[in-house]
Amino acid sequence: MTILTISSSSSFEPAAGFSQKVRQFSAAEPLFYNPQEILLPEVFPFFAIKRQAEFIAGRLAAQEALRDIGVEDLIGWDPLYKIPQWPEGTIGSITHTRGFARAAVARRGRWTGLGIDSEQVVLRGLTAKFAARILSEEEREAFLATKTLSEAEYLSLVFSAKESLFKCLFPLVRKKFYFKSAKITVEQPGIFTGELRDDLAAGFTQGRKLSGFYHFSGGMVHTLLGI
Repeated sequence: MTILTISSSSSFEPAAGFSQKVRQFSAAEPLFYNPQEILLPEVFPFFAIKRQAEFIAGRLAAQEALRDIGVEDLIGWDPLYKIPQWPEGTIGSITHTRGFARAAVARRGRWTGLGIDSEQVVLRGLTAKFAARILSEEEREAFLATKTLSEAEYLSLVFSAKESLFKCLFPLVRKKFYFKSAKITVEQPGIFTGELRDDLAAGFTQGRKLSGFYHFSGGMVHTLLGI
């Protein structure tokens, strides 16, 4: 199942060596899986049941996507940063929310960084609290000026786009940054731009712009950003 190619307004076209996979799961119990199919971190037994289900579903989707591009090696675990260790020559990203897990992988070469995120559209009653945490003043003004999306859709998109940006850049810069460290602009339907507001590392300094893709479907927003 592809997420960001079903919108005709999006210009994203996966190249060879790229794959996305989705898994549905119950957050109430871990998925059944073949122990030889995924690697579990030593801390896995201490995860809550919900976190175990999310972890397994995400890893199963990612391993399936890797096999799709001809890679059989298993994904490791970075205990320091608590992020996946992708097989040599590959990059990837995993997201999960409320019984939905999605993974995207690619071969290094054309791609150096990849981030994805999927979120439920925020409930209307939570928008004010959510906006104060997520939006910069510029993003708030941009929404009021255009209003091409509902407030709930806009907030969810900005949140998801920033999550994808973080997942794409963190493995490259190894430095934490936060919601106000980037400004998201909706350039046109299906496309957003993330502009860095802080200096993160060489090549990723204030003012650097990175383009990504988004799509709304089934009460969710899906984003992807690759460089």
